[in-house]
Amino acid sequence: MEQGKGAFAQARGVSVDEAVGLTRAYCRSYNLRLGDAARAMTTDSAGMPGLASR
Repeated sequence: MEQGKGAFAQARGVSVDEAVGLTRAYCRSYNLRLGDAARAMTTDSAGMPGLASR
C-alpha cells in the first residue's frame, strides 16, 4: 500500500493524502480492493483504465 500511494502521488504530482483519496474513489468506481489497486500501481498502472484521468 505504501509504495502504491507514493508512486501514485509522485506520478500525479499530488500529496500522499490526496493520492489515497483518489485511489479510494477509483476503487469504489471499479469495485476493486485497495491492495489490488496499490499492487497494480507499482507494477502495471497502464492496465488501470481511468486512473490517469481522475
